[in-house]
Amino acid sequence: MIPAAERDSERVRFKRVDYQLEITAEMVERLKFLDEAGSNLAMTRLYGRAAPGERVVDSAPQNYGENTRDVGNAFAFRD
Repeated sequence: MIPAAERDSERVRFKRVDYQLEITAEMVERLKFLDEAGSNLAMTRLYGRAAPGERVVDSAPQNYGENTRDVGNAFAFRD
């Protein structure tokens, strides 16, 4: 992986430190995390596995299906 060249600049390093100081001052109970993932229900393997010397012969339906999106969140909770 090749990181962005700006990552090591003095300006970005100062901004990173400022952000860390700012975020640690916030109340942790107020932070919420959101995650999103997408998938397609019609995903079919392109290659099969067979015993040595054997050939895989199979078929798959041409059902493109719909794209789905899964969204989840997490947050801190105190009693």
